[in-house]
Amino acid sequence: MKYIFLTFISLVISINSIFAAVSLPSFYTDNMVLQREQAIIIKGWASKGEIIKVIFNNKEKSTTTNKNGAWAVSLDAMNAGGPYEMTIKGTNEIHLVNILIGDVWICSGQSNMEFNVKQFDWAKRESDSAQYPEIRLLKVEKQMLCTTSQDVKTSSTWKTAEKDNIMNFSAVAYFYGRYLYQKEKIPIGLIMSAWGGTNIEAWTSYDGLLRIPDMKNTVSKYARSCDVNDKKSIQNYEDWKKKNLMKDIGLDQQWNKLETDISDWKDADVPCKYEALGLKTHIGSVWFRRTFDLPIQFRDQDLDLRLGKIENYCQVWVNGIMIGNNLGKDRWVAFDIPKAILKSSNNDLVIRIVSLNEDGGFLSDADNLNFYRKGNNYGFVFLSGIWQYKVGSSMKAITVPDLRSSNPTPNTAPSSLYNGMISGLVGFPIKGFIWYQGESNAPRAEQYRTLFPNMILDWREKWNMGDLPFIYVQLANFKKVIEETVDAEWAELREAQDLALKLPNVGSAVTIDIGDANNIHPLNKQDVGKRLGLAALKIAYHKDIVFSGPTYHQMFIEGDRIKIIFKNTGSGLIITDKYGYLKGFSIAGDDKKFYWAKAFYDENNDVFVFSDKIKKPIAVRYGWSDNPDDVNLYNQEGLPASPFRTDSWDGITKNKKFKLE
Repeated sequence: MKYIFLTFISLVISINSIFAAVSLPSFYTDNMVLQREQAIIIKGWASKGEIIKVIFNNKEKSTTTNKNGAWAVSLDAMNAGGPYEMTIKGTNEIHLVNILIGDVWICSGQSNMEFNVKQFDWAKRESDSAQYPEIRLLKVEKQMLCTTSQDVKTSSTWKTAEKDNIMNFSAVAYFYGRYLYQKEKIPIGLIMSAWGGTNIEAWTSYDGLLRIPDMKNTVSKYARSCDVNDKKSIQNYEDWKKKNLMKDIGLDQQWNKLETDISDWKDADVPCKYEALGLKTHIGSVWFRRTFDLPIQFRDQDLDLRLGKIENYCQVWVNGIMIGNNLGKDRWVAFDIPKAILKSSNNDLVIRIVSLNEDGGFLSDADNLNFYRKGNNYGFVFLSGIWQYKVGSSMKAITVPDLRSSNPTPNTAPSSLYNGMISGLVGFPIKGFIWYQGESNAPRAEQYRTLFPNMILDWREKWNMGDLPFIYVQLANFKKVIEETVDAEWAELREAQDLALKLPNVGSAVTIDIGDANNIHPLNKQDVGKRLGLAALKIAYHKDIVFSGPTYHQMFIEGDRIKIIFKNTGSGLIITDKYGYLKGFSIAGDDKKFYWAKAFYDENNDVFVFSDKIKKPIAVRYGWSDNPDDVNLYNQEGLPASPFRTDSWDGITKNKKFKLE
């Protein structure tokens, strides 16, 4: 799928073309929610010098459009309530109905924020019970832009949280809004602006990224060259691709065809790198092939095929039909498989991989090679195992050309989603933000320590409404459980997220106990929404409640054990283990080697950690892995302890930086 960049000039031209009539940004519609206790901003466009009148709640405000045809009025702040109607008059008239005054939240991030209610197996149950007309959601459509915008794309008007409507609601946003509404009894507006698989750089403005020293040169270079109308650049890329990627004996002989003779193909345990096939120094193509059957529940369904990360270029055929290709580095690769080309059994899957360096092949774990029913992220069919492979053509190492103009993606276009999906909302008064993102930045968790708080400050600066509440979801447990004590990208990313708690009005929802080893989109979104809501009640609504599970505060070395002091213990610590074992802790001495540890807590809610293998401990870690499935420390309010470490030793993501591809 290709996403087209729009330049600022073309956007202004398109807006000016409709200035003869009064018009509004796409988020001013029937059913909208406006922020309570803040001046209400209504803006739009019309002809130059036109007088505009806004009538709302029996009050009228007038203004005149400027030389560019833009206008804005500020209405007096109001308390929660409604419904109201609004009329905007110029040469034409716009009438909006069923408007509520309440709290408005921006809900952003990647796929775990984007996934709709209908994509889960509990969808019908939740839909049948949804009767919340005072909860409203507006969905921002996906759009990448080179520069900031005065508007966003939306799929429709604001929708009420009733019956079938919620099927298209972000699941996390809906359960968050529902929890707040049940507690506060005020209208809740949710603006969902999310894009699966995206990194945080795409969501941060140019100004924000330029504040980071190791991003400055890269972002400046990108901003200067952000011109998708450069036909010469696109043609150069196509010429390069034809010359370097499309010369292959396998293409000449059409190894993708169903009737291909594979008697001389060898076995490969996929996923694997070239190195595992004895091809460590091979630069060029390798073809992989296997067949697969469809379980009954997958038949007559469109499928999503996930390949994990592939280095560097791939083409994919199913039953002899090419379903897609991808060129990149360190990106997650996925394709749609239309049901029309699938059979109930013996489907033929062919993947041609072209490596441009000495690190080719499948780069991800077996868990990330699978397919599932499109629109339903549960029920995977794993494709790992024995495939057949054959080496295609060899080539010399080459450099991938600049793809930004010819094949832009959010992860190669810094600020593109801020420009296209956030900037147009700036100036619309809100209560705060909720954020579910980080999976795509896990390989660069060390850099996320700077990127994440920087984005929070960036958005707050743009809205100019003070330290707006910002509540994020800490990454859930995911991936294969590792029995050894090892460093882990996701553990480092969680730590990087939590460093943002040093900023005022920032809160987290810990989900380390409700993830899924085999599903990056865990099914339990209800508790995610509730835990986000708890943090919001404390930070945004100033409730005196227990809003968090235990969090690390201090450590003291006491002989051969370490005492850990926690904050947010609530009514006291508890262990969710019928035998009373406290799990998930590891301990290390000055050799920095960690061993699984024993632990217990006392009447003061202090935890003591020790191991027979460590006589002089100096550091403790808790839940420090991608999937710490055995963590079981909670407070009595039922909220899990947040993973942590007491050391500050270099992790495996140190010095990994964002690079344009």
